Amino acid sequence: MLLYHGSKTKIESIEKRQARAKLGVDVPEDELQNAIYFTPSRETAIAMASRPEGLTKINDNEIWFENPEKFNPDLDIYIYTIDSDKIDSSFLKQCEDENQFVYLGDNLMPENTEKLKAIEVAKYFKLLNWKSKEESKVELGTYFKMK
Repeated sequence: MLLYHGSKTKIESIEKRQARAKLGVDVPEDELQNAIYFTPSRETAIAMASRPEGLTKINDNEIWFENPEKFNPDLDIYIYTIDSDKIDSSFLKQCEDENQFVYLGDNLMPENTEKLKAIEVAKYFKLLNWKSKEESKVELGTYFKMK
């Protein structure tokens, strides 16, 4: 099975990081480990890489950003691919969230690296509280026409 890891950083190897949750945000314990996190969904990896600072809620095909003004559609993001059949499966565990896997082993070399722009996320998810500059201009123009 192919697994994907999304990042804002271009890297040679995928390294373990200590996952954290914002104070007051309830996250399953298996999602707060010093590990590498993967998803079998390329689209979800794109969403994870493109999200701005702050809390991001992803449900089915919708995303909500705590800080939508910090979303940068032109940001370079990277999607790393590994084949789960080619790594030590004793270190790979599926999380409570079935769309997420945790790898507790050493750093991994990706089989493929894909460079995208953060706005790519809008092909797969509706961005609930972010509007492009063009959308904002249309709304503003409509507002002034109404007055």
